[in-house]
Amino acid sequence: MDDAQNLIPTKDLRVLFDFYLANLDTEPLPRALQRIRAALGQRLVEPALGQSLALLERYVSYRLALDEMDRQLPPGVTADGFDLTALRQRQQALEALRLSQFSPEENSAFFDDEQRLDNYTLARLEIERSETLSSEDKQQQLTSLEQQLPEAQRQARKRATVNGEIYARAEALKAEDASKEKLYQVRANALGAVAAANLAQLDEQQQQWQARLNQYAQARARITEAGLSPSDRDAEVEALRERLFSGREQVRVRALEVDGL
Repeated sequence: MDDAQNLIPTKDLRVLFDFYLANLDTEPLPRALQRIRAALGQRLVEPALGQSLALLERYVSYRLALDEMDRQLPPGVTADGFDLTALRQRQQALEALRLSQFSPEENSAFFDDEQRLDNYTLARLEIERSETLSSEDKQQQLTSLEQQLPEAQRQARKRATVNGEIYARAEALKAEDASKEKLYQVRANALGAVAAANLAQLDEQQQQWQARLNQYAQARARITEAGLSPSDRDAEVEALRERLFSGREQVRVRALEVDGL
């Protein structure tokens, strides 16, 4: 708030909105809005409180309009790769939607970082797809484009690139049946000992999970082939699932069964 208790829009306010709206798969929208209003009430006084609630209403309308826009516009990614024409169309529609819902100050606070990265990504694709630029020209323009990003975003992209390279290298080593020690060393050299140890632990957990999935699939196949009545078969499968998996894991297993486990 400023000295007159008027709302100053910030990126943190959008983070607060998104934090509660991210739970819409587990609770209805009215409950999420109630939680947001309570959180705002703990932080703000009038007139900032009323201004923040009005901004919340417009932000929810914006999110709903995004869903509708997504259904109406052609996809930016196809089986053949990126569709630059569709991506430009979607970007223009997104900018127009934001301008229609938010003041310049709100737009800047909520979307500047996202808009900057979207512009960068589209410009990078256009350079890479260019048929008139030489390889050297492309590299120069890409380097110049990268330097236009804020330092924080450049570092984030650098970390993502490193992480992607390490992930690909680790998957290749796994496919070659490399030792755990070699896999750890590759990760430790790039990411540090702590991260390498955490990833090794995740690998172990994933292997155990896959082993239980395989055990479940084999046992379920035997039950299915045993000639039981549908009710007895379903009861046996349910008992098997409860024996091998925890409550949350059972939900995941059921979803995998739908996908053809």
